[in-house]
Amino acid sequence: MELNREMFLKLFDENFNASYAEASRQLGVASAQIYRIVNNEKTSNTGAKFFGKLITYCDTHKLNFRRYIFLPKPLTTVKGRRQK
Repeated sequence: MELNREMFLKLFDENFNASYAEASRQLGVASAQIYRIVNNEKTSNTGAKFFGKLITYCDTHKLNFRRYIFLPKPLTTVKGRRQK
């Protein structure tokens, strides 16, 4: 999974009033992690806990989490060989 940072920043501004503390409180993650994501530091290290909390937040607020998270493309096989 990968975070759609552009859409998350919109969510951060609109739903959390651009507040690290508010985003942290509503998502249930550390404000330091929100800070790193917003300031483009180590977004590749965003982990399963954060994604789980973001999905839960989206479900609760009737938002489509797929706007904020890029899911990996599934692998398919043809005659026993993987296709890219």
